[in-house]
Amino acid sequence: MRADDLLAGIVFPNSLFEEEWMWYLGAFVAFNTIVFVGLSIGKFLPWPPQPSSIVLDEWRNRAGRFERMVEDEDSGS
Repeated sequence: MRADDLLAGIVFPNSLFEEEWMWYLGAFVAFNTIVFVGLSIGKFLPWPPQPSSIVLDEWRNRAGRFERMVEDEDSGS
């Protein structure tokens, strides 16, 4: 193998890149790269704060009171 046979450091024969499975592998790697770039960018974006357990308990209690009020109104009529 001569030095002229190597193009840009690629040591695979050109016929390998024409194989169908290599195109599928390239598409998978490209998709995977795009997904992980999106996830990485998402780590730097500010997200709204998650509700604390105290707030969630308050919402549950409020919903329970509302359900009891509705049941009382339904049973009273």
